[in-house]
Amino acid sequence: MVQWYGFAWMNASGEYQGLSENVRRGFLTGFDYWTEGMVNRKRFHGWDKSEYGGRYSNCFVFKASDGKLDRRMYGFLCHPRADLAPSDPRFEACVLGVYASKRERETDETELRRALDMSNNTEIRRAVTSLFRLNSGGRR
Repeated sequence: MVQWYGFAWMNASGEYQGLSENVRRGFLTGFDYWTEGMVNRKRFHGWDKSEYGGRYSNCFVFKASDGKLDRRMYGFLCHPRADLAPSDPRFEACVLGVYASKRERETDETELRRALDMSNNTEIRRAVTSLFRLNSGGRR
């Protein structure tokens, strides 16, 4: 999760800390499934090019629920090591920044626009790439 102070709506990190243990565990299970390459639309999904005219095809959401309220964390998919390790183009990261709760079935497009704004923000992209550069020992 990205903690960024440039956008007031980038609240995923702070909101996550305040969630119940059960809801946090639900998100962590989704993160584990995703990193293991599983498909589980009840826990996470993206949007394909046929939805919303393809505008949000790099956006992503993780889901959890406490039985009363559905919780969501929105973000975007990226390949932050593309310039660090061109031999590993499949490496993918999900940058989460927006937390929302909802009761209705359909996604609020406002959250998708925010995730898209994050993905198009040069400073955020640069920060994510720097994070992966630091975690790879500075190797290119």
